[in-house]
Amino acid sequence: MNNAMLQKALTKIANQDLALARKQGAITVAQTKLGNLHVEYSAGVYKITAQAGMESMVVCEGKASDARDVLIASYDVVTE
Repeated sequence: MNNAMLQKALTKIANQDLALARKQGAITVAQTKLGNLHVEYSAGVYKITAQAGMESMVVCEGKASDARDVLIASYDVVTE
């Protein structure tokens, strides 16, 4: 898999995660580079909070394109 194919696949997954958060109001994406990500959607704004252990921090609050970029960068991908 080359880099372009990987980016396309990660973008598709991120879009699916954002759509699910938009539909349900919130989702959790587990085992990312930042720990577990809690993705919330309300009134056109996505908020992504990273939680690793007992600590949490907001890593993104904004439009879909910003949230998508954060998700893509956070997915823990192993290529061989």
